[in-house]
Amino acid sequence: LYDPATSITASSWELLHLLYDGLTEMDENMQPVPGLATAWETPDPLTYLFTIREGVTFHNGRTMTPADVAGSLSRLVDPATGSFFAGQMGKITAVTVEPDNRVKITLAEPWAPMLGALSS
Repeated sequence: LYDPATSITASSWELLHLLYDGLTEMDENMQPVPGLATAWETPDPLTYLFTIREGVTFHNGRTMTPADVAGSLSRLVDPATGSFFAGQMGKITAVTVEPDNRVKITLAEPWAPMLGALSS
């Protein structure tokens, strides 16, 4: 019910928004701004490279790592998860942990709404 990858009701989304953060957030002008990612680059239309915020902890005190981010995104787009949100992410072909506290998302084709989708 409160799994961010599989919840499908508006009431769940309202609660989940209070519990989880996205890599990006949307500002008052609906422009993407940093969230769990402090910065990002798009070296080409198929690649997003996110620098992950340091010092973020889970409720149990464990520090969030780029591997956690990559694992969450990979699970989200895995067809076995059956996530409603997978379609909003475009056609992700790979999510990898990169040096310097970064995560790379590789797409099969350009997806303009990617930064907005990552705020959900």
